[in-house]
Amino acid sequence: KLLGFLDGFSPPNNCGEYKTGRLWTQEMADRSEQLSWYALLLHLRHKIKPEEIRFIVHWMPTVWEVGSIVQPTGEIQNFETKRTTKDILRIGAKIIKTHAEIGRFVAKEYKALGL
Repeated sequence: KLLGFLDGFSPPNNCGEYKTGRLWTQEMADRSEQLSWYALLLHLRHKIKPEEIRFIVHWMPTVWEVGSIVQPTGEIQNFETKRTTKDILRIGAKIIKTHAEIGRFVAKEYKALGL
């Protein structure tokens, strides 16, 4: 079973993601595995082809100084990005590999504990 929570989804194919922090760029949006993960989830759950999904990353820059709280700057930048079938196959393979590695690690730890 897979579980994920999108920041925003407006059927049939619009997906919004909200980011804060000091830096977010178009390149970061284009390379984000999180968005590939969401594309995989939308494909599995709603049969939407990844090439049909319109991702918009809404970045709200923030500033932080020692001794203060994080403050939004009031600026918002939007980055549109796409995913392909190749992207969701790649993230799916990574999920399967990681799941297997976790299983091996847990088995090793159980064995070390004599369980």
